[in-house]
Amino acid sequence: MKHLIDFQDIENDEAKKLIKYVIREKQKPRNENLSKTVVMKFDEPSTRTKVSFSTASNNLGLYQIDLTKENTSSVKGESLKDEIITLIDLDVDLLVLRTSSDDKKIYNDFNEIGIISAGFGKVSHPTQALVDLSTIISNDGFDYEKPFVFCGDLKHSRVFHSAVELFPKLGIEIGICAPKEFLPKNLNNFILFENIDEAIQKSSGIEILRVQKERINNSENFNLNNYIENFQLNKAKIDKASDKLMILHPMPMNIGIEIDKYASENFRMFHRKQLSFGIAARKVALKYSLGLI
Repeated sequence: MKHLIDFQDIENDEAKKLIKYVIREKQKPRNENLSKTVVMKFDEPSTRTKVSFSTASNNLGLYQIDLTKENTSSVKGESLKDEIITLIDLDVDLLVLRTSSDDKKIYNDFNEIGIISAGFGKVSHPTQALVDLSTIISNDGFDYEKPFVFCGDLKHSRVFHSAVELFPKLGIEIGICAPKEFLPKNLNNFILFENIDEAIQKSSGIEILRVQKERINNSENFNLNNYIENFQLNKAKIDKASDKLMILHPMPMNIGIEIDKYASENFRMFHRKQLSFGIAARKVALKYSLGLI
């Protein structure tokens, strides 16, 4: 069994293979009967990730058990480590986990079960990175000579943190566009854009990230009006963009904050294309963690 928590220890060739499998599975989906057991434990709300993982599990012939924080012994004080040991002793093969915790090290000790991040706090969402990169590479008009820009709440985005690990493995340079309170601490590996107009003009594509109000604390001095003025994708900004510009959004959208209604419905938006890769990406993740890829 293998974990898919992040991409730090995945070599470039292996990352390319995963993307190739996702695109192939999207083009020619097929059902299988793997007869393994997977526990889906989602301790935070989820629509797209949960439904696509469940559908992928069904298509692979996995026996699925759904858990939440509220219906496990964690409410009685049981630790996550003891929960995982219990799953191992009960012959569970895979654990798909969404959690508010940023701790990725706790899983290193478990080799008898494959653990997949379905979203860890603000640090990890590898299957969304597979979805996004497959969407980008499938677009024949994508320009590898220009950076792909992430715009918005970078600091609290697990989507951004996984993309930073994966995209360069396939030769894509990353640009960033965010107010200073949302910028990563180390800017050395990124091309920095001051505002979204500049990012639109000089990029091959943009991923708009929602403002994660649930993760922002009072000490961060977030100025919503400044954010909307300089970083919101709206009609005035998107109408000046090239017709070939691709715009992604991992959803859900905060209409009126990081994007307005007009932009969210614009032909340059690829968010529904992203959704179409969701099941394929999760099927590949499940098979990878089972050691079948």
